Amino acid sequence: MKYALLLYGGSTQKVNFYPVNSCTDIKLKDIPVDVFQSCSETAKTIHCLPDENDNLGLSCFAVTWISEGKCPSYNSYQGNMDEKDCSGDRNGECSGVLYKSPLSVRYIGCYVKEKLSTETST
Repeated sequence: MKYALLLYGGSTQKVNFYPVNSCTDIKLKDIPVDVFQSCSETAKTIHCLPDENDNLGLSCFAVTWISEGKCPSYNSYQGNMDEKDCSGDRNGECSGVLYKSPLSVRYIGCYVKEKLSTETST
């Protein structure tokens, strides 16, 4: 008997990652219907996360607790949510307390590209 090995997706394929331009000011009307449907079918919550290259995207994950000074991030190699260090200071750019993962949008330090674009435009 012969077996074939099937690989689902590549290491760079983002199965649960829908690219967006911004996380901190995204509007409900800008969220694709596919994201709402995917999250509701799996009973998970929409998260707006950077990946390991600071690309921003929407993903469906269960709500988890994030440590102070950390941010949730999308791991495109494993397709899961990880924690990474916050890239801002503690003056509101990063959380000083334990918080629930979808609330990361309150902390601009979790979104390097957005932070850089607001700094260069001022």
